[in-house]
Amino acid sequence: MADAQMEPNLDQWISFCEKLTPYQNFALIGLLFRRPQHPQSILPAEIETEENARSAEKWSESRFRKLLSFYCDHYKKKKVEAAGQLIDKAEAVKTLAPLLVSTLAIPLGIATAFLFWAAGRNLDEWCKKYSRRKLNGKGKYTGDFSENEVNGFFEVNYLPPILEYVEDPAAYPLEVYKIRIKVESETDGRVKVSTEKELNSIQFSFSGGGNHRFFFIDTKSNRDVKGGVGNVFHVDEDGPIVIRFTSSDITVDPSRQP
Repeated sequence: MADAQMEPNLDQWISFCEKLTPYQNFALIGLLFRRPQHPQSILPAEIETEENARSAEKWSESRFRKLLSFYCDHYKKKKVEAAGQLIDKAEAVKTLAPLLVSTLAIPLGIATAFLFWAAGRNLDEWCKKYSRRKLNGKGKYTGDFSENEVNGFFEVNYLPPILEYVEDPAAYPLEVYKIRIKVESETDGRVKVSTEKELNSIQFSFSGGGNHRFFFIDTKSNRDVKGGVGNVFHVDEDGPIVIRFTSSDITVDPSRQP
């Protein structure tokens, strides 16, 4: 068994990652996702490979949203607290990497590489673009149940899908991208129907596979919101005519304006 003291420490990872470009740090995530390594054993030529790029994409599908949220809640906050002064990236990473490891169970090397990439890429716009949205309004719930369609009041928490690209610096001055960050949307919501009979019809007829759908117009933005239902369930504390649901293919129509 390897001696725990031989594990690379934070200072070693910072010393290694701060010398890399933002692209290299993201590609490094792919390498470490495939096989953990000590920074001293990683050669620069091993980082920018097609295999690491695809591995980084795979990693981002399940982990990127939570790490982006961490960046927005912590690193961006540090920049605001600095009141426009130049923030030392290495010092910020030294403070935040252990917190990221403890809160999200991310390996230290990946946590350090992500924070250097995020700081170099400056993700402030992404914080707003991909933040949680609260949608609500009156609409219809449809599906393979006895009523086929019922009116309802909807309340939804929506995380929009993420689709971004990590630029390959070797292509400069052209804009060529090598790594795609793609994360599906996440939605959980509640709908209040008119009767307990309607709620039971919805709950007991649900079989998945897109047999239930919903549509409503968001009260604040006046945009169409629609999607398929991934799961339904009733929680007693919500009352007898409110049912909860999830969705992975919700769409918010960008063309309809307030």
